[in-house]
Amino acid sequence: MPTEIKSEFIRTKVNGKSLKNRRYVEYIQDLLYIEKMALDGVNNYGASMRSYRVKSAHPKEYTTIIQELAPKAYQRELEQEKKWGAESKHTAEWVERADRKRDAELKRLWLGNGGMI
Repeated sequence: MPTEIKSEFIRTKVNGKSLKNRRYVEYIQDLLYIEKMALDGVNNYGASMRSYRVKSAHPKEYTTIIQELAPKAYQRELEQEKKWGAESKHTAEWVERADRKRDAELKRLWLGNGGMI
């Protein structure tokens, strides 16, 4: 557990709140984990799994904290997502072409064996 909160965003979330609300405390713990990721990175499988869960559960908070504490890492992440998006588009186009080819072959076989459209 950190000895101090470095993110101004998290400090504003804690300010004036009670420790009695267990769900809110768990939420803050997730934000503190995002802060830890921003400052120290993710370096093992378990941490990677937890970071995926926390990032998925709190995408807006993740973006805000990463931008605040690690702007260069945030920029690298945006560039990586852009690259993955382009790769995904290329893959989707390839799958679509393969599906059309498969459908044309099925139609040819179907009609060649007495089937009707």
